[in-house]
Amino acid sequence: MKNFKIYLKAKTTWVFHVIFSLGYFLLVQAYVYPTLSFDFSAAFETKTWFELLFMNSFLLVTQYFWFWKPNQKRD
Repeated sequence: MKNFKIYLKAKTTWVFHVIFSLGYFLLVQAYVYPTLSFDFSAAFETKTWFELLFMNSFLLVTQYFWFWKPNQKRD
């Protein structure tokens, strides 16, 4: 648990999640294909925020166990 708290404090973790959230919102939720435009009213839908919360939580835990934990120094 101590390592996970250190992982959460890392700046690169949050930079990735902010970029991912913006990209997901713009390309998946707000982009309207036939008109090639953006519909930002998707920001007012609770479904959008629950999907982002779920995906970010999943990615946060997955990245911790996949990349961060195996690369720690062994004492």
